[in-house]
Amino acid sequence: MIRSRRGFTLIELLVVIAIIAILASILFPVFAQARESARRSSCLSNCKQIATGIIMYTQDYDETMPVVSYGGQYRSAASCQNRAGWTRFNNDGKDRYLVPVLNPYTKNSNIFKCPNAPANLFLDAGFPSQWGSTYWYWCIMDSASQSSTRATFPPNGIKADVCGKPLPTFDRPADKVIVADGNPGWHTKGGSMTFTFGRGEVGYSNAVFADGHAKMITYVTLDDYFRKVWTAREP
Repeated sequence: MIRSRRGFTLIELLVVIAIIAILASILFPVFAQARESARRSSCLSNCKQIATGIIMYTQDYDETMPVVSYGGQYRSAASCQNRAGWTRFNNDGKDRYLVPVLNPYTKNSNIFKCPNAPANLFLDAGFPSQWGSTYWYWCIMDSASQSSTRATFPPNGIKADVCGKPLPTFDRPADKVIVADGNPGWHTKGGSMTFTFGRGEVGYSNAVFADGHAKMITYVTLDDYFRKVWTAREP
């Protein structure tokens, strides 16, 4: 007797496909959150190593913060205090941004690459215009930081510059951010890069403080971000 083989019916196949789709819709966000958590941890680890490098630097230079190019990034001399930047792009000024200044202490330039940063901000050569590091070091003229933060901190904005400042001049070093990883749009809940402020989502930024510790700062609104990351050097 020849036995006939019974295949799957269309209904059974549709049920299986539906189950797979449901499982995928449940698991994919979990995987995305796991990847985001890993990137967040990696970025915070980088910040801790940068913090250690800065503290070691200050011990060698009479407890004085590093003097580098604007933001600690590869910037033109015209935008930097003491013209600490390049005058001929990709030819000079390469020793004046944060990576080479801290290299004797950190020994690893990869810690200056945030996993969540847009890829085009740190090219293979390491010297795309205005970058060279995906971390922002608060080497910024007070007039510039005051102008940028006047709306959030009326009437005059805040003095955020730490460039060349002696550590004893910080009134609250544990509250003063000196390095931050990127901008409000880089780190968002669930890894979404389409974060919208004010809708209950929570963003975060890993930051280094003047006393040498590093931690993750969470924020809900753009104003909240400025108040926690653009911290004043003085009251």
